[in-house]
Amino acid sequence: MSRVLALDLSLTASGFAVGESGKIIQSGVIPGKYDDIRRLIHNRNAVCDKVDAVKPDLVVFEDLAQSRNMAYAKEIAGMAHMVRAELFTDHVPYILVQASSLKKFVVGTAGSAKTKVTKDLIMLNLFKRFGVETSDNNQADACGLCFIGMALLGEWEPQMQPQRDVLATVRKSSSAVLSILDKSTPICSATI
Repeated sequence: MSRVLALDLSLTASGFAVGESGKIIQSGVIPGKYDDIRRLIHNRNAVCDKVDAVKPDLVVFEDLAQSRNMAYAKEIAGMAHMVRAELFTDHVPYILVQASSLKKFVVGTAGSAKTKVTKDLIMLNLFKRFGVETSDNNQADACGLCFIGMALLGEWEPQMQPQRDVLATVRKSSSAVLSILDKSTPICSATI
C-alpha cells in the first residue's frame, strides 16, 4: 500500500489530497498568509509540514502554468521551487503534471478554444467519475492529481482511454522518479 500526497500550489490557498488504496482519505486547503517574502516562507513551511505529517511515497504537483500576472508568476514559481527543493533534500519523490493533462484525466478532454474546461466542470466530473465532492477548485485539482499518482503506483485503475493516455505521458516524463518507486529496481540505478 502506497500513500500519495497531491498538491495544487497557490499563494492564497494550496489544495491538497491524500490517497491510499485507490481512495482519497483526506483533502482540503492549506491557507496562505502575508503578502511579501514572508508569504513564500509561510506557504513553503505549511506545505512541508503537510508532507511531514502525511509521509507520502510520492508527491504529485500540478506543474506551473503561464500567467499574465508577472508578479504572481514569479511568486508562485518561487514557492514551487522552494517546496521542490525541500522534497529533493528530504529524498521524497515527486512528479509534475501539466494542467492540460489533469483536465484530460478528470474530464476526458483538455478542452479547446471553443470548449473550455472550467473549474466547475472539473469539480462536477470529479464527483461523477471519482465520487469525490469538493467546493474548492484548488482542492479539486489536488484530488484529480492524487488519482493520477495512485494510478501510477498501481493503487487505482484508469476507467477511460484519456486517463490511460495521460498516465502514459506522465510515465514517460517521470520515468526516473517512477523507477525509484518500483520496488524491483535498485535505487542506485535511477537518478533524479
